[in-house]
Amino acid sequence: MSGFKSREEYEKWKAERAEQLKKDPSLKRGILESYQAPKIADSNVLCTLCGNQNIKDSMLCAKCGMVLHYAATINNKHESLIDAITRLKEGKARILIENGANVNSKNKDRISALTLAASLGLIDTVALLVDKGADTSEALIDAIASGQGNLAKTWIEKGADVNAKDKDGVCVLTLAVSKGLIDTVDLLVAKGADSADALIDAITIGQEDIAKSMIEKGADVNAKNKYGFSALTLAASKGLIDTVNLLVAKGADTAEALLNAIVSGQEITAGILIERGADVNANQRVVISALMLAASKGLINTVNLLVAKGADTAEALLNAISRGQEKTAGILIERGADVNAKNKYGVSALMLAASLRLTNTVSLLIAKGADTGDSTDSFYNGNSCCDESLG
Repeated sequence: MSGFKSREEYEKWKAERAEQLKKDPSLKRGILESYQAPKIADSNVLCTLCGNQNIKDSMLCAKCGMVLHYAATINNKHESLIDAITRLKEGKARILIENGANVNSKNKDRISALTLAASLGLIDTVALLVDKGADTSEALIDAIASGQGNLAKTWIEKGADVNAKDKDGVCVLTLAVSKGLIDTVDLLVAKGADSADALIDAITIGQEDIAKSMIEKGADVNAKNKYGFSALTLAASKGLIDTVNLLVAKGADTAEALLNAIVSGQEITAGILIERGADVNANQRVVISALMLAASKGLINTVNLLVAKGADTAEALLNAISRGQEKTAGILIERGADVNAKNKYGVSALMLAASLRLTNTVSLLIAKGADTGDSTDSFYNGNSCCDESLG
């Protein structure tokens, strides 16, 4: 009952305090329902109205007379800050912050005081936390991870690190891409976030609108993932036609992407790349041309387009025949492929076709003027299809 001579004196003070609160609700900091002071830990007590440190078991603040109902112990003020914010007690939070509470403290779920205050709409507390040095970058990560684009915008504009990474090493731009937060992505890029990895991520997970926005805002169109695949290659393999068009228009390297599109059987994408000027004689690392790949996959439309654009047909013809693809071989022959082409072992197209009993191909090669002089070579003894074709 420290500070009061009797219960009556306390009740009189309580009534006066109630009248004050009616006139000015902002004075509300909590009134003790009984005249007994709450039990406080064995340490000094912080007044949440004026910040004065009082001796333990005090009922009233020695400086301002505040009833120490919402008092926080000095040695527990970091935890109390989280509690004050969670309970929407901005007045208590303000006093704790101004008296040295850890502005980067977290609750048991590892959510920071700043993130909590922002999510609960405690604008004044947010402003004070930021002013006192709270980590806005971590709050930005939390906001994006929970899909709160407007809150993320607040942290970006307050100077959060736009290249910040979460505990798993994932950057905020990639997080924003994965959440489909296109406005947040745009703002991060505008503020200088490294967009190369995020562009790859956007294409990989099929976020085409975000990918296109990033390309328009200057992302590296020749960026590659950790396996060496370019943005254009990935977009081509995913069949993201609009993204492919935009990447090519912005100067992305088309050769590798063309090969990848053909390997993946993406004829529409391959066609776009060819029409956009991709090298029709592009080779893979193992020196297989785009036309050879298309021929081996049986991609007739792509073969037609490659030949029309000037691709070398000779080696592709040999490849088509060796794989038994008569339809493709026929297209190449009709397109003017060298009917006397030979592989590196000196075996001609006609000899290959005869050895594989590709009767239609043999007939077409002969009709187009293939040299039949070697067709009876002992290497092909027993290949009656060739003999029959020779008549």
